[in-house]
Amino acid sequence: MAKSITVHVGGKTYNLKFGYGVLRRLSEALGFDSFDDLGKHIDSLKLADGALSFSALNFVGLLISSAISYGSNEDIDPDVVVDEVIFENPDLVTEIVVAFFDSFPKGNDQGKPKPATKRRNPKPKK
Repeated sequence: MAKSITVHVGGKTYNLKFGYGVLRRLSEALGFDSFDDLGKHIDSLKLADGALSFSALNFVGLLISSAISYGSNEDIDPDVVVDEVIFENPDLVTEIVVAFFDSFPKGNDQGKPKPATKRRNPKPKK
């Protein structure tokens, strides 16, 4: 189970929800139509460096507003998110970005999805 992250925007409290809905919202907002394009864009932001450019701040604001929308169906302006979440609590950015990356689909070493495991129900001995 992913860690729950709570943010406060506009006097309301929101639990961020990550998953496909956030990836879809981000891709639509940024004009991408594939996971690969979105991934390349995220890599180009160098979020792990710690120094947030305006492009990275815009992305993180969009990421948080997408996670709020995915979990609550409320639309929040990403600029308001930057002001009220990131500028008020910059240490939260790392936690949010880590939770976002943790929500990505998991694959095996070859990059292929893990095969479904079949539950074994041993036949009772007679």
